[in-house]
Amino acid sequence: MKRLFTPALCAALALTLAAGCGQTTAPAPSAEEPRAQRLHLETLAVELPRDYAPDDETLLQAIANAPELLKAALAKQQVEVDAVTVTVGASAGATCQALTGGTVDLAFLSAESYLEAGGGGTVILADAGEGDQAGTASVLWSAPSDYGQALARRLADGKDLTWTELDHARWGVLDRDSDLGWRSPNLWLSDQYEGMTLDDLSQVTTYASYEELLRAAAAEEIDLFPMPRAALEDWTEAWTLESSRTDGAGRSGLGRPVPMTEEVFEIAAFEPLLSSLAVVREEDTLSSDTFAQVLAAALEELGQTPEGQALLSVLGANRYVPAGAEQLDPLRRILTMEGVAL
Repeated sequence: MKRLFTPALCAALALTLAAGCGQTTAPAPSAEEPRAQRLHLETLAVELPRDYAPDDETLLQAIANAPELLKAALAKQQVEVDAVTVTVGASAGATCQALTGGTVDLAFLSAESYLEAGGGGTVILADAGEGDQAGTASVLWSAPSDYGQALARRLADGKDLTWTELDHARWGVLDRDSDLGWRSPNLWLSDQYEGMTLDDLSQVTTYASYEELLRAAAAEEIDLFPMPRAALEDWTEAWTLESSRTDGAGRSGLGRPVPMTEEVFEIAAFEPLLSSLAVVREEDTLSSDTFAQVLAAALEELGQTPEGQALLSVLGANRYVPAGAEQLDPLRRILTMEGVAL
């Protein structure tokens, strides 16, 4: 992929990005100020995954729409691309080989598939969690049960929880394939308690959804449970509503006597897990922090239209933020725990 750029041009692009992406408090340039020079790419070869499209029709539509949508979104970030070509990877392994071989410039992959395929290229973006955090983190919470409250008080007193104390608790979790409802707490236990896992606990009940998990907590049927902070906060209003009433989102009340913040407490925060990645071939311009910021802003721009939102659904995330390969470490350790050869 040929590029027409100079160090001065790249510096101008970096200044433009800083103003456009919220990385500085400097005011935006006025209409009278000269426009920054544009980075010019002759071609950009993009490869899409098969993982996220619900059906072939959606995938084909994404292939058809992606070139012009990406060109337009990048143009708004001062990157002019003459031609965007779009292909679909036969497999994660094939896509990683194409990145390494230089026949693909930019690929979107699931984080797990990328690791299982052995990697390749340079990771520059990942799915966004809370704020600008890459990936989503789960949290271990105490339920309002007597024992759950006792564990929370012990932590509040500055004491570490022992394995025996955790083993005495009634745990509620999601199925084993849940990144945030099983795998995250499983990794945390292994790291903190010398390789012990959820399978080593005496009282573990599996639930089908976060709603079932939270209802069990509200009913004091469990003492500890994992759940992302944002997902828990969605239930703040319903927490104290009677079961016959619903909150603004239609959730039936959980019937607790006091607000959630007064009886559900954080026990431990888990490491964020990346789910979806944007990976580029190893080349100075594409693998730069500047291009990562440009691409993240361009993908966020896509989310402003229905067509762009449909494309993002095929790319694996509603929003991407800059990230690096080192942030894949928690998922890598999980896969190793599960016996996956990497």
